[in-house]
Amino acid sequence: MITFTAILEKFNEQGEKTSWTFFHIPAELAQKLKPNNKKSFRVKGKLDSYSYKQVSLLPIGEGDFIMAFNAEMRKKTGRRKGEKVLVKMEVDEAAFSFSKDMMVCLEEEPLALKNFKKCPVLTRNISANGLKVRSHRKQKRNELHKR
Repeated sequence: MITFTAILEKFNEQGEKTSWTFFHIPAELAQKLKPNNKKSFRVKGKLDSYSYKQVSLLPIGEGDFIMAFNAEMRKKTGRRKGEKVLVKMEVDEAAFSFSKDMMVCLEEEPLALKNFKKCPVLTRNISANGLKVRSHRKQKRNELHKR
């Protein structure tokens, strides 16, 4: 496990990352987590007192990574752009699991399932994380078709 203090930043115009709040994980710290790795991987730990798991570190070059600081993290920690956050993290080896509802919806829509399986693993995981839980299956199927 590594522990460090990070300053929250926010992307301006950066394609799909526009307006993301995030923090940097310098190469020397990332190497302590996963030596000789420059690809995305998942971590777990604490941000101040907020616990998180299965969050991706994204490579940005030269061995450095970033971690998105999502709305739930901002709400639970009360932290915003420019503020410091105490970060504790370690590699999360747990297999990524899709929600049962999502898998039921995909199984009911063979074309959606076929297309979903063609996506790279990282894209599938990001899509699964971004999919909002709905109470009605039809709403879930419609959202999956939009992706």
